[in-house]
Amino acid sequence: MSDSIITNSEYSWQKHQKREFELDSKSPIETITELIEGAHDMIVVADPAFLNSKIRDVVMVVKKRDVRSYVLTEDDALPNDVDSKQVISCLEMTNSTKTLVRTYAGLAVNAILIDPFERSRGLLFGGFRDSYEGGVYEELHGEENKEIRDILGWLYWENAKREVASKIENCKPLGKLLQPEPYHVLYARQNVQDEISKTICGASNVLTVSGRCWHVHMERVCELARNGTKVTVITRPDDLTPNNIMKIRDAGVQIVGSNGSVNMIISDSVAVLISDVNNGHFEIGIKREGRKMQGMKKKIEQIVKKPDYELKC
Repeated sequence: MSDSIITNSEYSWQKHQKREFELDSKSPIETITELIEGAHDMIVVADPAFLNSKIRDVVMVVKKRDVRSYVLTEDDALPNDVDSKQVISCLEMTNSTKTLVRTYAGLAVNAILIDPFERSRGLLFGGFRDSYEGGVYEELHGEENKEIRDILGWLYWENAKREVASKIENCKPLGKLLQPEPYHVLYARQNVQDEISKTICGASNVLTVSGRCWHVHMERVCELARNGTKVTVITRPDDLTPNNIMKIRDAGVQIVGSNGSVNMIISDSVAVLISDVNNGHFEIGIKREGRKMQGMKKKIEQIVKKPDYELKC
C-alpha cells in the first residue's frame, strides 16, 4: 500500500498496488482483441474515447483483412483543428483501412459488435476508461445483439454529427431508419433510470452500487443501509463530495475505491449494467436475473476484494 490522497480532514484515500484479476478472468482488452481477430465481415464500435483509447490500436488489425469497421465516437473528442494529432491519426486510419468514423454529440454508449448481421457477438461496457483495463463488461445474449445493432445503426446513420473519411465533413441523415423500440435491452434515459430505481428500491438483503448511476438515489441507499441491508458503494475518489462520503459512511455503507467508472447495480437477485450515464442523452443498459447475473456479480466481487483505494477514517 502506498500514496495517501487526503481529501478531507476526517478521512483519506490510501492507494493499493495495481489490482490483478483472477487468472481465469480475461481483461477487457484481451477479450476485445479475440473478438476483433475473429471478425469475418464487419466490426461496429461505439466508444466515446475511441481516438485516445487502446481499442483504436486493436481495430487497426482489420487493415490486414477484408473487414469493414464502423466507429461511433464522441463529437467533442474530435478537434476542429485538421492539423491536430487526433485528426491526422484518424484520417490515416480511415485511409489505410476499411474504417468509417462518425461522431455523435453526447455519446453515452460503449459497445462492440462483431459480424452483427450474421453470427453476431457483442460486448457492452459499464462505463469506460481509455485503457479498458480493470473495467466491467458483459457479453450480449441473443436478441440483445440485434437490438443494440439497430440502436447504433440509427445513431450512426440518422443522428451522427461529423464523418471522418478522406476528410472531415458534416453528416446528413440517411432518412430511412426509424428510431428503434427495443424489448430486450434497456434503452433511453427514462427506461434506464426506471430500472435503476426499481432495482435499488427492491433490494432487501444485499445491494452493491457502482459508478454514478445511483447518485440520485443516495437517500434510499442510506436508508437501506440503516435498516440492515448490506450496502456497498464502489466509487472513484473524486466522484463523491466529502459531505456525501461522510453521509453514506455514517449510514453504515461499505465504501470501496476504484480507478474505473463502472455503472452497475446488483441487488439480491437482479444485476443491471449501464453503458454510461450522460444526462439528456441516450443510454443503454442490460439486465440479468438469477443465475444469469453470476458473471456480473463475480466481476464486482473482485473489485470489492481487491480495491484500488481504501478509505481510512
